[in-house]
Amino acid sequence: MDWSEFPKSTFYHQEPIEPKRIKTMVKELPIGFTVEMVKAVREGRKTVTRRVMKHQPEGNRIILSKYRNYSVCAEIKDGEIMWRPFGGAPLQPMPNDEIVKHARYQPGDLLWVKESFGIVSKSHPLIKQTLPMFEYTHFSRTKPDCLQRGYELLYKATQEIDPDFPIRWRSSRFMPKWVTRTWLEVVSVRPERVQDINPEECYAEGIESQFSKDYKNRENIPVMPLIKRFIRLWDSINAKRGYPWESNPFVWRIEFKELKHLKQGSENGILSNS
Repeated sequence: MDWSEFPKSTFYHQEPIEPKRIKTMVKELPIGFTVEMVKAVREGRKTVTRRVMKHQPEGNRIILSKYRNYSVCAEIKDGEIMWRPFGGAPLQPMPNDEIVKHARYQPGDLLWVKESFGIVSKSHPLIKQTLPMFEYTHFSRTKPDCLQRGYELLYKATQEIDPDFPIRWRSSRFMPKWVTRTWLEVVSVRPERVQDINPEECYAEGIESQFSKDYKNRENIPVMPLIKRFIRLWDSINAKRGYPWESNPFVWRIEFKELKHLKQGSENGILSNS
């Protein structure tokens, strides 16, 4: 057979195939903080947060991820996460990179901070009229023109409280993305038990005590004040969710840094604008 009779396009592409554009794996995700922790983040005192793992151990077995048809499981031995890389392999410590794959927040992700906020009238310096409910319902979904019509945003973490003019603060759970003023970048993630925390980590968590200013010198600093304050903060948030300090749950230790060069968020986010 004379192969020259067939056109070249039958056997190969005459022009090189353009490679597909690889989508970035960086995500924009919300993360909530209390008023005190928002202050610590903006002041640069808080660079670490601990979040409870979605699935906690049942006996000596822990579920790292659960999908529709299967689950990714590991074993707990002497307080350490163990696994078998393949069938018949001996039980061995699970690498941190493999564990972190199942965390919600991944290194490099961008986090927009949800905090308590309010919307007030600025038509008169003595008037602190909150945004009407029917307008707030629209406000929470899309950015309206209320800010151009005489209203302004206030943030509870940095707003001076005037008892004569109370402000109706909105919960951080209902904060729209474009209202956020603080963006964070995840630096590292690792699993651990909440009781593994030490005084230095408490300081990175934004915990302050009467000794905090001298703690950087690491001289004559008591150990318990910082840890006790962290336990109080932890139980105030997680005890009612079923994860008190005494239960020593598995947590994700998330280290982050504030992106101060980013301005107030938008409806579309950062990645879509870059």
